[in-house]
Amino acid sequence: MNIQKIEITHFRGIHTLSLDMHPRMNVLVGENGAGKSSLLDALGIILSRVVSLVRSGKNTGRNITSLDISAGKKSSKIQIFLGNREKEKSYACFVTKYAPGAKKNAKMELFPAAYEPMHLLTGKIRDEMAKTVEKCSVPVIIYYQASRLALNFPRFIRTDTDFSLLSVYRDSLSCRADYRVLLEWMRERESLEDKEYRRITRENDKILHEEKDLASLDLSRLRRDYKDRQLEAVRRVWHAFMPELSDFSIEMNPLRLQAMKNGTTFSISQLSDGEKSLLAMVGDIARRLAIANPTLKNPLLGEGIVMIDEIDLHLHPQRQRMLIPKLQEIFPNCQFIVATHSPQILGHVHAESIILFTLDENGTVQTRRPEESFGMTTNEILEDIMDVPSRSDEEERKLLYLFQLIERRRLTEAKALIEEIRQYRRSEPKLLAADVRISRLEMKESGE
Repeated sequence: MNIQKIEITHFRGIHTLSLDMHPRMNVLVGENGAGKSSLLDALGIILSRVVSLVRSGKNTGRNITSLDISAGKKSSKIQIFLGNREKEKSYACFVTKYAPGAKKNAKMELFPAAYEPMHLLTGKIRDEMAKTVEKCSVPVIIYYQASRLALNFPRFIRTDTDFSLLSVYRDSLSCRADYRVLLEWMRERESLEDKEYRRITRENDKILHEEKDLASLDLSRLRRDYKDRQLEAVRRVWHAFMPELSDFSIEMNPLRLQAMKNGTTFSISQLSDGEKSLLAMVGDIARRLAIANPTLKNPLLGEGIVMIDEIDLHLHPQRQRMLIPKLQEIFPNCQFIVATHSPQILGHVHAESIILFTLDENGTVQTRRPEESFGMTTNEILEDIMDVPSRSDEEERKLLYLFQLIERRRLTEAKALIEEIRQYRRSEPKLLAADVRISRLEMKESGE
C-alpha cells in the first residue's frame, strides 16, 4: 500500500494543494510555517480512516476540526488516492468539514471517477485476516510527530499487553519514541524464544547424549538457529543503524535494555537523546512490521506508510547523512513521508523525492521540486535549495567591501581587513582569492 496522490483544500495555511507522491521516499523541506507539518497532520487525519476500516470495517477516525479550516473559508477537504502491490486498481478516500452554519457543498462531496472506494481495499484485507485467522500480512501505517520524544526507560513493564495482528495499529498515528511498549513486546518475544529453545533442546537431548564426539558439537548453534524471527528483525535494524552495538537484550532488576559495545556490556540509557530517539523509532517501525507480517521470513520486507516530522531531531550531522539511505535499505517496501530542516539529509536524497514548501506574497503555500540535490555540498543545498545564504549578511558585506578596497588599490586597508577576518575565519576561500589578487597588483606595480 502506498499513497499515490493527496489533494487538500482549505486546511490551515494550505488553500489548494495537489501532490503526486513518490512511492518510496518523500522529503518535505521549507521554513517554519510553510505547511510541512500541516501536510503530515492532514495525512494523519485521512489515514486514521483507513486504519479504522482495517480494524473494524467502519469509516470512523479523526476528523478535521473547525479550527483546521482556513481563515475565511466555509469548508475543508482532504483526499488521498492509494495503490496496492498489484497496481491494477487505485482507491480513494476523503474527509470534509464545514464551518458552523455553512451549507454542504455537493461538489466537495463528489467521489472521484475512475477510483474504487477505500472500503473495497480494506475489505480485502479484513477478508484475508478472517480466512487465515490473522496468519497474513497487513500494511503498517505510522505517524511520528515532532513531539514524539519520551525517552525515560520504564521502571517496570506489563506482561499482559496484547500483541495480536491488529495491535500494529494501536497508537500508530500518534507515536512517541517510547521504550515501554517496545520492552514489553521484546520481553514477550524473548520468553517465547527461550521456551522454543528449551523445547528443541529436550527434543534433541537424545541425539546429544548419543553423540560420541561431544567436543565436535557446536551447542551454541542450537540457540543461534532458533532465534525468534520477529525479535531478530528488531535486533538487525538496531545493529544496522548503530553498527557499534550488537547482542541487544532485556535485563531485569533493574529493568534495562542493553547491548554489547567493543566487547563490553553497554546500557542503551547511556546513549544521547538523539540516539535513543533514533533507536526507539526504528525499533518501533521494525516491531510493527514484525507483528504485521507474522508469516514472512523477513518481516522487514512488509509494506506500509511511515510519516516522520522533523526526522533529524537531535541527531548529529553524521547520523543525519545516513538516515534516509538506511531507511530505504532496511525497509524497502515502506513509503516514507518525512519533514526536515537538515541540508545533510538533502545531500543524500535524489531530487524527485524532495518537495519544497514556500509561501508566496499572499501567504499561500506553494510547492515545487528542485532540479538536483544528491551529492550537493551543504553550502550548495543551503543556497540553491533552501534559499539560505551560507554566510551572514555582515560577512557578505565585509567580503564585498574587501574586494572593493582591492579594486580601488587601497591595498594596505585590504590587507588589514583580511587579517581581521582571518582571526575567526581562517578557511574562508575568498580570502585566498583576495591574497592572489593583491599579489598580482603588487607585482604589476613593482614592475612599473
